[in-house]
Amino acid sequence: MRTKPFLFAFLLCCFLGTMAFGQKKKLTPLQYNDQLAAVTDSLYSLGLEWGAQLQQIMEGSKNYGQLAAPRAKIAAFTEKKIAEIRRQPPVGTDGAQLKATVLDFLNFEKNMIETAFAPLEKLNSNTTQDEIDAAVKKLTDLASQEEEALKKVNVAQEAYGKSHGFELEPAEAEE
Repeated sequence: MRTKPFLFAFLLCCFLGTMAFGQKKKLTPLQYNDQLAAVTDSLYSLGLEWGAQLQQIMEGSKNYGQLAAPRAKIAAFTEKKIAEIRRQPPVGTDGAQLKATVLDFLNFEKNMIETAFAPLEKLNSNTTQDEIDAAVKKLTDLASQEEEALKKVNVAQEAYGKSHGFELEPAEAEE
């Protein structure tokens, strides 16, 4: 009858091993901040790619429909990150505030993609300069508001860092 204790011990080890493997590693406040910062950094990079393509189209082919694929990529990334961040519990003191501020920023970006990026795709070589100027003005107006939305994220990150004893690296100067 030695098989029962052995079988019990084996099953217990398997169960405990499965539980340990299935648990997610808890993030530190610094890791949480870095994770959220990586989202805004990635979104910035995607926006730069889209903007470079817009510039090329404006100066060349006037085939604004080519903006659809990169806009869809940015929109999908934004939607995915909004869903992920909503599901994730905040970490530490001021974590809920940081989370809410990042979500506000991502929702601002989502709105900008829908109301300023997408309409540009409808422009073509037959579009008048006034129509192009109006679409670009709408984009520019929202882009100026984007800076304020991002400043709110930076302020929340600084407060979060202060609450947890770390300082943010200074932002790199734009060239």
